[in-house]
Amino acid sequence: MLTGPTYMLQVYGRVLGRRSEATLIALTMLVAVLYGMLGLLDFSRGRIMGRVGANFQA
Repeated sequence: MLTGPTYMLQVYGRVLGRRSEATLIALTMLVAVLYGMLGLLDFSRGRIMGRVGANFQA
């Protein structure tokens, strides 16, 4: 959940100050992976909770 604010802090602190495109690309790729993992975990949690809820109703 802190990926976005941390990304922006790093961009303003490291990328804009030094004009480092390599750092920007690396940070962007890392953030994309982290958001992808967050989405996968949210999807998995929803499926698991759906199954648990179905077991309680049965």
